[in-house]
Amino acid sequence: MLHGVGIAEPGLVSDAVACYNRHFRQIVSNDKVARLFPTVVDTLRALRKNSFRLALATNEIREILDHLVAALNIDSLFDASVCTAEFDDPNPRLLNEFGGNAQDTLVVGDSVFDIKMGKAAGCMTCAVSYGVHSETKLRRQQPDWLIDDFSQLLEIEPVSAAFEQPG
Repeated sequence: MLHGVGIAEPGLVSDAVACYNRHFRQIVSNDKVARLFPTVVDTLRALRKNSFRLALATNEIREILDHLVAALNIDSLFDASVCTAEFDDPNPRLLNEFGGNAQDTLVVGDSVFDIKMGKAAGCMTCAVSYGVHSETKLRRQQPDWLIDDFSQLLEIEPVSAAFEQPG
């Protein structure tokens, strides 16, 4: 039995996952259905232009993530990514890949799980008030910042200070 789900036949699980993957690829490939929130691409490009290292950590599977970032044309904006099956704890893995430290890392997310993950790793956290979880649920996790528009990320002190540094 699959723990916590109650599905006794593994074949049903693999069939359901295959069906999900097939439908998700169709949805993501349709730009009228799957698109990024406003200001996300411009903000990511501004961060990249200013030498920020960007990574994705997701509970999605690799096939779906790769398809999604390619379909949304944002794959070149990220230095690294990890998916649910690839990690026990994504923050140390990504921090090790970047040679970074938690105190200088900002985890941005739209779910309580993103904020919990960032805090557990000792990172700064920023919640976005739109997406998976409500602003109320996100505030309960006490993120360091909560923003209503992705471009506000550029106004957060550690980020804006890095933009002001020469070189």
